[in-house]
Amino acid sequence: MKTTSRTKFKEIFEAAVDLPAFERSNLLADVCVGDDNMRAEIEKLLAADDAAGDFLESSPFDESTDKFIGIRTQKFIGKTIGQYCIEREIGAGGMGTVFLATRTLGDIVQKVAIKIVHEGRHSEEIIRRFLIERKILAELEHSGIARLIDAGETAEGLPYLAMEYIAGVPLDEYCRTNDLAIDERLELFRKVCGAVAFAHRRLIIHRDLKPSNIIVTADGETKLLDFGIAKLLEPVGADTLKTATVMNLLTPAYAAPEQILGKTVTTATDVYSLGVILYELLTGIRPFSFGDKNYQEIVHVICEADPLAPSSSHLQLKGDLDNIVLKSLRKDPERRYQTVEQFSEDIERYQKGLPVSARPDTFSYRAAKFFDRNKLTVAVAGIFLISLIGGAITVFYQYTVANRERALAERRFSDVRALANNVVFRYNDEIAKFPGSTALRGELVEDAVKYLDGLSADEIEDVSLKLELARAYQKIGDVQGRPYTANLGKSEEALTNYQKSVDTLEKASAKSPDEIELKRELVRSYLRLFSLQLRLRLNDNPDNTTKALKLQLEVNDADPSDPIANAAQLADVYITQADYNFPDVIPERIAAYQKAADLLESIPNKTSEIQRSWTRVNQRIGSNYIWHGEALLQKGETESAFQNFRIALPYNERMSESVKTEIAVSGGTPNLRRNLAGSFGGLGDNYSKLGDKENSLTMLRKNLEISLELASDDAKNTEAQIDVANAYISFADAYEQFGELPKTIVSNEKALEIYKKLFANDEKNGEVANGLVLRMNKIADLLEKAKRAQEARNYRQKTIELCKIEINHSTCKSIAVIE
Repeated sequence: MKTTSRTKFKEIFEAAVDLPAFERSNLLADVCVGDDNMRAEIEKLLAADDAAGDFLESSPFDESTDKFIGIRTQKFIGKTIGQYCIEREIGAGGMGTVFLATRTLGDIVQKVAIKIVHEGRHSEEIIRRFLIERKILAELEHSGIARLIDAGETAEGLPYLAMEYIAGVPLDEYCRTNDLAIDERLELFRKVCGAVAFAHRRLIIHRDLKPSNIIVTADGETKLLDFGIAKLLEPVGADTLKTATVMNLLTPAYAAPEQILGKTVTTATDVYSLGVILYELLTGIRPFSFGDKNYQEIVHVICEADPLAPSSSHLQLKGDLDNIVLKSLRKDPERRYQTVEQFSEDIERYQKGLPVSARPDTFSYRAAKFFDRNKLTVAVAGIFLISLIGGAITVFYQYTVANRERALAERRFSDVRALANNVVFRYNDEIAKFPGSTALRGELVEDAVKYLDGLSADEIEDVSLKLELARAYQKIGDVQGRPYTANLGKSEEALTNYQKSVDTLEKASAKSPDEIELKRELVRSYLRLFSLQLRLRLNDNPDNTTKALKLQLEVNDADPSDPIANAAQLADVYITQADYNFPDVIPERIAAYQKAADLLESIPNKTSEIQRSWTRVNQRIGSNYIWHGEALLQKGETESAFQNFRIALPYNERMSESVKTEIAVSGGTPNLRRNLAGSFGGLGDNYSKLGDKENSLTMLRKNLEISLELASDDAKNTEAQIDVANAYISFADAYEQFGELPKTIVSNEKALEIYKKLFANDEKNGEVANGLVLRMNKIADLLEKAKRAQEARNYRQKTIELCKIEINHSTCKSIAVIE
């Protein structure tokens, strides 16, 4: 092949390799016209590049066509880059080549691994990924993750990273050459899980976990490498990675179905890759063999074929290990372990002989596990029982009675734990991810209430049991009527169960004042109770939130072991305080919210919990600046009003980006989609106040579309109906702002119809009652402007009649319609 042909050959290959396989044939048909030999040779190289075992571990050009990449990288050997002298190549991947290098600092010679972008393949996309990898590594300070030391550019302008050099071998090779026992392999694997879980808590998904990216040192410590295609879950980077590029960089043998199909990745994606690794460590083979299969066949295997149980090749793995591994490899991400911690904990439970969550929780299974763990204890108990029978009958009687009571307590404890973890927590939480599930969740929790009430009547003084009871009552209250989440609109029932949670924890905490977890949970119960009381207009006493703040500060002082979790809950207390304590004084309320915002902003690596609070506080501050601007506008202070509208915009923008980040982590659950709709609504309102009609209506349409979808998907979800009403109100306000009176009236009437239905279902809901009265009064005002006097009088009369109902009295006084 001539030099010019070789250059063309290389250019065509590098253009095709960055395309999904199913698009390559069109490209080759266009550029290889009249040269079937070239096309055939390129297709062979592309097939090699797609080989499952080493998918872009190195370019096919390493073994063919004069080793293009090898030639390019040889020139770095012996050269100095920055402070580092390049000694030899130690590896190559899809984005770059890794060299061993040294840096001399006085008498100290430091070895580092230098990663340099491939020359000739440093496209804008590759460089962007390289820079993202640098940012990710800079944020990952963990003993199980290779740390970033330095970064810069070569003389040719190629980005490089200088990383901690890890002397060791890949995970699978270490296990094989050291002939590790199963338990030893599991211990190593759990160390890897710890590093991956740390990255997940920093909102980073690795997306290319495989044994070659996990090095084990001579002393048995694991180090996680290569975050080259990791997903940095921050707003600025959430949508920057092109599917085609990811498809060319990931390793199909370890890739989850959602990666292969280009769908949203979450922490469960890394769980799948870890499952493949564990399968391979335990059996010596991978769960799927691709052989000479083409791309479409590989996709089918990964997305459709079920793996054989590990015990099919190694009988000693039969039982819990089979179930643990197969759960991690489920095709549907929602059916896998949702976190790496859960995966690792199940392995630990297996190692300790405890029941695992991946196994059906039957009595026979639990009993077998008990006897396996306590063979000696059971034997001794048997001998002791025989001696009692042969000895003192009275002592035996007392012993059996005590054991019956203890057995009853243990059985009830096991029952409530099974109920709380399975029905109230696991089943409810999983069902909540599906549209239209609120009614079914309601049936579950109604049965649970009866059972829990019976258990709470038992005088069993066990801290763990009290915690389970309190948390279960919280969950039940959430389904029945937690504000701003999917609920059944049963506010009074929710209030009752939140109060039960508070009562249970207050009594337990009084008896066990040193139990920090009781206090921590009591703060959560206070916040739920106070928020619902606020919605129901039942209590205007600021001391309620003062109790929560005092208790949370005690918790933070007593247990500083998890500062991030403490900060998240303290921020939630500040947010609830601001909601509760300043009903009519907006500047003071904004200042209170800002305390929470400052606390959250000071945390550099936001966990999902922190991200959720960050979303809430930005929404609150943005909304309050708009309300303050509206109040100033009514006073005629136009410039000050618009200044508040302008200040509000960055907060609403941050809320929108924060929700998108949450969705990138957890997927589009109904609650997160609801928050996304709300963020569009906040932006739409803000743009409207600033006079930006086009952007305002665009955002409001997005808000309404998502809100209608959620309401249609889940007809029993009261919160979804409130959201639709509020979406119409936002449209009405915008149309009024832009002088479109007929549309303003129609949008208000649509909101009113929804509020009428909601009020009929839940008269105690002060927010619904407030919305109903305000809409009726607003429509009356608008009809008067439209010269429709009789219709306006009819609405005024209906509003007066409604306001005679006691629950609406304070709302009605605020708009001065009481006769």
